[in-house]
Amino acid sequence: MGDQLKPDTSEKMRALCKKISVAHNLDAEIQEELYAHMEDKLIAYMNGDETFAEEDALILVREHFGDPSQVKALFQKVHGYDTNVRLYRRLAAAMVVTMAVSVIFDSLGITLLRLPPETLAFAPPQAVLACVYALTIVFSWLFLWRWQRRLDMGHTPWFLTWRPLYLACVIAALFFLESRTDTFFNLLYADLYANAAQRSFVAWSWNSILIIIPITMHPVFICMVWLWWCDRPPRQARAMRAAAGCWVVWSFLFSFSPAYIDTLVKRVSLWPFMPLSDVVTSITLSFTSFVAYALVACALYKAGQYTLFHKLG
Repeated sequence: MGDQLKPDTSEKMRALCKKISVAHNLDAEIQEELYAHMEDKLIAYMNGDETFAEEDALILVREHFGDPSQVKALFQKVHGYDTNVRLYRRLAAAMVVTMAVSVIFDSLGITLLRLPPETLAFAPPQAVLACVYALTIVFSWLFLWRWQRRLDMGHTPWFLTWRPLYLACVIAALFFLESRTDTFFNLLYADLYANAAQRSFVAWSWNSILIIIPITMHPVFICMVWLWWCDRPPRQARAMRAAAGCWVVWSFLFSFSPAYIDTLVKRVSLWPFMPLSDVVTSITLSFTSFVAYALVACALYKAGQYTLFHKLG
C-alpha cells in the first residue's frame, strides 16, 4: 500500500506519526499500527467518491489524526481489551503499594507512640500522625513513579506479569495486615491524644485544629496519586473515573476496621434502644465523605494539569 505513495508523502506521514506518538507516549509497535491506520485513511481519501490529490489527502489525514479525541477513539476501539487489562493491573499495583507503604509507616508510628512520655516530648502524637500520613503519600508516589519510569524505558514491572490470582492474594493479605496496623495506630494515637486533652484544654484545642489538615488532606492526596498513576496516554476520561471510583470503594471498605465494626455490632445489639437508622447514617456519611474526597482530588488534579499545560505551552 505504501508503494502507491510518493516518498516525500511517506516521509511527511512518518513525521506526523512520530509527532502524534510522542504526544501520546506510544511505543514502537503501536506507532507502526498508527502509521498503518493513517496510510489507510490517506488511500481512502485518494480513492473515494470525491477524490483528492495526495497533498490534499495528507492535509485531511493530518486534521483527522491531529485531533486527540480521534486518536483516543481509535485506540479505545482497537486496543479496548488491552487498555482495560492494563488499567485494572495499574489499580491493583496502586492498592498494593499504598497498603504496603501504610503498613511500614503505621508500624513506625506505633513504635514512636509507644515510647515513654518523656522520650516522646520531641515528637508529640500530632507530629507523629502528620509524619506518618505525609510519608505514606510521598513514598507511595515515589514507588509508582519508579515503576512508571521503568515502563517508559521498556521494562515490564511485576504487576503486568503476575497472575490475577497472585495479585488478589497479595491485595487480600495486605488489606488484612493494614487494617490491623491502622486500627492499632489510631487507637494508640486516640488514647495519647485524650490524655493530652485532659492535661491542657488550650493545647488540645490548638492541636485539634492542626491535625485537621493531615487527616483531611491525606485521603485527597492519596487519591491524587492514584489519578496520576492511572491517567496515562491516550488519557481517557474513563481511566480517571475508574481510578477515583476504585479508590472510593477501596477506602470505604478499608474504613471498616475491627474497631469500627465492633462499634456497629454494639449499636445493633442495643436495638431497639439504639435506632438502626444511626448505623445506616454512619455508613452513609462514611461513604459520602470518601466521595467528597475523590471529587476534591479530581478537581485539584485537573487544576494542576491545566496550570502545568499552560505553563509549558
